[in-house]
Amino acid sequence: MFFAPHSLHWRTGSGVLAVLWTLHAGCSQEPSSDSTKYRPAPGASSRTPAPGSRPRPSSQARARPLVRPRPRPHPACRFLTATSEDRTPDEKIVDATGNLDAFFEALLALLTHQSNRRKVRVAFYGDSNATRDWAAGHLRRFLGKRFGHGGHGFITAGKSVPWYQHREIRTWSSRGWKAYCVTHPRFPKQPYYGHAGHISYGRRMDAFAQFNSAQSGSPADESFSTVEVHYLCWPLGGRFEVHVDKKVVRDVQTRCPKRTAKTVTVRVQPGRHEVRLKVKKTVVGVFGAAFENEKQGVVVDGLGVGALNVKTLQEIKSKLFIAGLAARRYDLVILHTGTNMWGPGFHPGWAREVIHRIRSALGPRASILVLSPPVFGKWKRGSIAGHPRMEACAREKRDIAAANKVAFWDYFRSMGGRESIVKWRHSGHIYGDLVHFKPPFHRIMMRRLGRALMTQFRVYLRRKGIGCPRQPPRSKGP
Repeated sequence: MFFAPHSLHWRTGSGVLAVLWTLHAGCSQEPSSDSTKYRPAPGASSRTPAPGSRPRPSSQARARPLVRPRPRPHPACRFLTATSEDRTPDEKIVDATGNLDAFFEALLALLTHQSNRRKVRVAFYGDSNATRDWAAGHLRRFLGKRFGHGGHGFITAGKSVPWYQHREIRTWSSRGWKAYCVTHPRFPKQPYYGHAGHISYGRRMDAFAQFNSAQSGSPADESFSTVEVHYLCWPLGGRFEVHVDKKVVRDVQTRCPKRTAKTVTVRVQPGRHEVRLKVKKTVVGVFGAAFENEKQGVVVDGLGVGALNVKTLQEIKSKLFIAGLAARRYDLVILHTGTNMWGPGFHPGWAREVIHRIRSALGPRASILVLSPPVFGKWKRGSIAGHPRMEACAREKRDIAAANKVAFWDYFRSMGGRESIVKWRHSGHIYGDLVHFKPPFHRIMMRRLGRALMTQFRVYLRRKGIGCPRQPPRSKGP
């Protein structure tokens, strides 16, 4: 055998050792046959395992601990998100008799698509602080984000006061068209007002009231596909036309043997429109119009009247008031009055009559929520002090709600009580008269009311056996 020189051996030594190790490993292995050859299990990796190693079991064959699947939350839980905005409020709704259950049933049916329900309607009655649609508008947006925007709702035909306005739909009228409200009556002995406390008369040929989609509110509520006109049918009634985008779509006759409230519905293409009610034969009496879209959701009617209280509400003709409420089919009626209430001895009786009429129109299970009045102040030697009458009125409201078995929310205490008026004034949320509040204030208070409603909704769901986690995944609505 020929041996390489010593120097060559050292240079090729590593290669020789590698060859010898390979031969040794090959000789130490047993001969393989087809019966003993390793085959991967079905579904396992086809990669050949390392020599001498045990075959690894497939993923299907591995033993895994049994994990109980987490139950999927109820659809209603998506709208009870607990965030910094939606935390549980300090002031909760008092509803010992479950009066709000009918409203919550309607919301639940809306979410679960039961009985083909498309709309849940809320009526928000208020005084001068509600005549500019700030309070109702923010509540409309709060509920719309959670349950869907169903449309803007009811608007009077014309302005009984110059500052009357709405967020998503604007209204104005021509000469010969005059609006009145129940608190400033044109005919004190003939209070033929609708359920919103307003009526407008067209006394001149071609006089009109007009409604236009605005650009200042919730965009989802500026579009509509349905216009529901509420008008007075009476022996002296004339005739008016409904124009949509300058085209005549309906001719309405308003003459009847007896005074009654009627409605006419016009359907249009979904979108922003211009609607005009034009007199063709005098005299025409119109209460207002409601604007809704084709979507599923909540509609909040802002029914604000300057200086409104339960005394003036019960002065509306009972048949017209009940007919208007029944036509709108409200699921919840909110009564936010008291600032203009100065008859403590008569207050419970007037409120009882108004609640009776609401139940006559909507049924004995109608959901009614009474709010205490807001704090308002007075100037005293250059300083601000809360008016003591509102604190007493808040207690009256609580007693009225309990006596009539309706729900109650303490708006007065949610603001912070009697002396909180100083804080609201210094923070710039109230005007100099210490009675009327600015838009940011209404946004804060309607969020507090909305959170109180959602807290009570959670209680209702718990009674129905529907449990919701404290922090379900956030949703933007259906």
